[in-house]
Amino acid sequence: MSAWKELELRVCRAWGGGRAGPVGRDGPDCIGVPVAIQVKRTSRTTGGIQGKWIVQARRDGRRLGQPWVLVAAKHNDRAPVAVTDHNWLVSMYVANTEATTLLHNQTCYCAALAPERCLRCDLLAILDPEVASEKIA
Repeated sequence: MSAWKELELRVCRAWGGGRAGPVGRDGPDCIGVPVAIQVKRTSRTTGGIQGKWIVQARRDGRRLGQPWVLVAAKHNDRAPVAVTDHNWLVSMYVANTEATTLLHNQTCYCAALAPERCLRCDLLAILDPEVASEKIA
C-alpha cells in the first residue's frame, strides 16, 4: 500500500471510520465519521500546510454540512498535525467541559463514594493528589 493511502487509512480509523477510496478532489478522504476529513501527506521538510488544502477541506465540509478537519503529515510521521475551524474547536471543548461537569455531578466517587470515577476526579488526582485525598476523606 502506498504511503499516502496508509496515512489516510490510519487517520480514518483513528476517527472510527474508513477510507473513502479514490474520490480525488470530489469529497473527503474518510467515510463514516462525523466530520469532513481531508488527509494530506507532504514531502516538504517544513511540513507546511498549503492554503489550497484548507480550501479543499472547507469546501468538503460545506458540501456535507459537517465541520472540516485537515490532517497533514510528513513521510514516516507518526504525529500528524490537524487544522480545523477555531470556533468549531472551541465549541467542542465547551461541550466536553459541560458533559464532564455533568458526569462529575452525577457519578463522582468523591461526592457519593460510588465505585465509578469521573474524568475530572481522575485528572485532579493526577494534578494534585493531596487535594483529591482531602475530597475523598
